[in-house]
Order: sequence, then structure tokens, then C-alpha cells
Amino acid sequence: MQGDILPQAARLLPPTRHRLATLLPSATIVVETLTQALLRPMPKVAALFTRIQKRGAGDPFPDMHDWDALEDAAALLADAKPDALIFNAGKGAAIGLAKDRELAARIRQKFGLPLTTPGLALIRALHVLGVQKIAIAGPHEQSHNHSVSIGLAIVCIETVAEASLGLTDNLS
Repeated sequence: MQGDILPQAARLLPPTRHRLATLLPSATIVVETLTQALLRPMPKVAALFTRIQKRGAGDPFPDMHDWDALEDAAALLADAKPDALIFNAGKGAAIGLAKDRELAARIRQKFGLPLTTPGLALIRALHVLGVQKIAIAGPHEQSHNHSVSIGLAIVCIETVAEASLGLTDNLS
């Protein structure tokens, strides 16, 4: 009887060839569900997650990333040998994409893994598509969208409209 359980359990797990690892703020409530839904048509890609502490509206690192927390989280994910990492937070677009580029360089140097962020991926996609003007709609406060607009202007992307829900924390 016990010998039958392991083969049955193995059939429950889809065969994976790739691992996509995500670092996310601790109070985020949608990233895992959305990532798994987006990956559903790609059963050979496994989603891995770990969190860094981020509670409430206050940010003890308002103008930079929490480098130590991000490197510690990346180290945990690196143990699982992912193919790539994503820091799934929009902070970099607001504090300057140079910080996201620095994060990607640090993670590649320390763990040999590629890392991207929503801001870096957005810039890459806009440039590939030849888009030079965008509208920003998001959950954050208007000041966040304004900071993102400034960062996008540095890479020649003009923000022509903005809408925000005014939310101040990830749980909202």
C-alpha cells in the first residue's frame, strides 16, 4: 500500500523545467495568486516565492532598497536553483530605475542569477515596442505615480495622464 502512494503523489506534480523565483513585500496579497494564474498555461514553469518585510505605509528606506533584506531573500531563493528572479515591487520605478539596475547587478554578482523588476521589464517592453508616451493607472498615491513619471522621463518615456486610487499600503 505505502509503495503505491509515492507514484500517485508524483503524478500530482507537473513536470517542471524552469523555476521563476519572486521576491515580494510581506504585506502584498495578490502577487502569488496572479503569478500562478499567469503561469497556468506554462505548466513546466514552477513559481517560487519569498517575502521581505514591508508593513504599512511607512518605509524605513524611502529613497533606496533594503539591500540586506533583498540579498537575504535572494539567497533563500538561490538555494532552490531558479532560472531567474523577480523583485515584484514597483518601488524602483518611483525611487529611480538606477536602484533596480544596481539590485540586478548585485544579485547577478552574488548569486549568478538574472533579476528583473516591474520597472526594468516595463522599460524594456516599451523600448522594444517603440512606445514613447504612456498613461499611468495604479493603486498608489498620486505622489508615487508622479515619481514614476519622473523616472520614466529620464529614459525618454513621457507620461501623458495619471490616475491613482490613493492607497498607502500593500494590504489595501
